[in-house]
Amino acid sequence: RGSALVTLGRDDEAIAAFESALARNPMDASAQSGIARVHFILRGDFARAAAAYEQALVLNPRAGWSALQLSHCASLLRDFPRADAAARRAIELQQAFLSGRTGLALVGAHMRLGQVHALQGRQREALAEYAAEVDFVRRVDHALRGRIVIELHQRIGEAHLRLGQAAEGRAALDLAVEAYERRVRAGAADAMSPYYAAAAHALRGDREAALACLERAAAGRPRLTAARDAIEPSLEPLRDEPRFRA
Repeated sequence: RGSALVTLGRDDEAIAAFESALARNPMDASAQSGIARVHFILRGDFARAAAAYEQALVLNPRAGWSALQLSHCASLLRDFPRADAAARRAIELQQAFLSGRTGLALVGAHMRLGQVHALQGRQREALAEYAAEVDFVRRVDHALRGRIVIELHQRIGEAHLRLGQAAEGRAALDLAVEAYERRVRAGAADAMSPYYAAAAHALRGDREAALACLERAAAGRPRLTAARDAIEPSLEPLRDEPRFRA
């Protein structure tokens, strides 16, 4: 019930449902992760989300998705040691699945570590992690595969641009935009992809397209979009736009 309420965007009711689940079973890691998800994607509260994801990992140390999201939240908080450790834990769990050991399919762990490096200005290290993620995504069939390539190529393009590699950066950003447009044509709408498409458009200098994608992202996840907009380096070209401030 809590998960369904998250999908509907009803944050208070979702928290109540997850807390009710935990009252029945305090060891329910999925309910704790659900609370984290409410704080993260519905409220844009990265600090409370990170704390809840950490608790979910205590309850289930093999909860790769919680490690992945903890790294993301910690990166958004600019808590890099915490983000780095969580990303490396997620990588271990991602590789464990690939090797046939126990675990659930997970994608994005190398990308999250790349994000940690990139935010600290270590673009070459970031690109190495992004390349590892590209290789991993090519080898697995995952429900989020079509979505992750948008963010992945947006981040690759941004790293190349920050290294002064304009041609490589533009090529990767073009791939991100093309992947997003394929999803739109296929009717595979989700609340997160427009945000990364907006970042790709902004880095390409396509302000109108970037703002249109951001407005779509904000319609689906208003508080998360606003919280991220305030700190997202790739959106710097849009800061003087009234539509962006709105």
